[in-house]
Amino acid sequence: MSEDICQQTGTQQEGKKRFCRSERKRLRYEKLLADKREQRKRRKLERKQRIREESNEKGDGTRLSKRDLKQLVKERCEAALVSGQRICIDCGLDGFMSDKEKGKLAQQIGRIYGSNRKSEAPAHIYLTSLKKEGQLYKHCVSKNEGFQNYLIEITDSSYIDLFKPDEIVYLSPDSTNILTEVSHDHVYVIGGLVDESVTKNITQSQADAQGIRTARLPIEEYMEKTDNGTFSKILAVNQVFDVLITYKATNDWRKALGAGIPKRKGFVPKELSNRAPCQTDGDQICVVLPAYTKYDWLCGAPSLHSLSRAVNTGQARPVLTWRRGKQTTVEKHEDCITKNCSHRKRYLIN
Repeated sequence: MSEDICQQTGTQQEGKKRFCRSERKRLRYEKLLADKREQRKRRKLERKQRIREESNEKGDGTRLSKRDLKQLVKERCEAALVSGQRICIDCGLDGFMSDKEKGKLAQQIGRIYGSNRKSEAPAHIYLTSLKKEGQLYKHCVSKNEGFQNYLIEITDSSYIDLFKPDEIVYLSPDSTNILTEVSHDHVYVIGGLVDESVTKNITQSQADAQGIRTARLPIEEYMEKTDNGTFSKILAVNQVFDVLITYKATNDWRKALGAGIPKRKGFVPKELSNRAPCQTDGDQICVVLPAYTKYDWLCGAPSLHSLSRAVNTGQARPVLTWRRGKQTTVEKHEDCITKNCSHRKRYLIN
């Protein structure tokens, strides 16, 4: 239907044209196509930039060719099968998924392999409990070109049969334990589960029944909420993998969580405080403070360990849960300030 036919007759406010529903849908579709073209163009430029940065230059001054770069990536992945950080995807949870959800998990496994290839320090990836006659394996083959040639370990055995129990750390959003580091001595198991109904405690219950240690990503400790978002702490399998591999490369949870958690979740990394580490002198707790900064006096009697941890890690949120006293503007701090109040102490914390 042409624009003249779709355009409504009668008085129009401020001279604006009003179109019928089919015309509006066409305009939205054209805008969507244009946005996708721009996104593809931007990703292509970013990919070229990344290739230039990773390839560096040879000794003779020439850049690595695509063939040489491909060979370099292959050598890295092969080396990871020997000495890389072990990360396991537990594919034995397919009984909790529909056929559609299994297809989505297969796509996420493809993204995991792509992220691993891009990493300068790839991980040693295991796909456990993945049976070749199963529906999940067929989805992996159909949705990921060259899946049979992936430089990863694929087995129908369970992770409990491959690794020692004291080596295994099962990552679960329902765990009460916080993952504080990624150790080369441990193997980190990610539950291969796409659960659109968000059923709780599936991975936690399985790990508890097997006597396996569990942990959750430190999202609450290093991320804070923005104004908008879903604020869900349940991440896709490939997003958890991206967090682990980024932390292994940077040793920074803020960067790792920022790289793995999508913006639609509504989380951003917490800002680091410019406080110096906490110093202790007997029963006195001294906090070295920068100059010309406004702080809050906080009443209470926190433990030495809790206060030291909050100051050293820059996490003021646990401190702010205590009872708040009056606000004071501090003009200058040469060394440190500690004052007594009607309680045991009154601490100056950012």
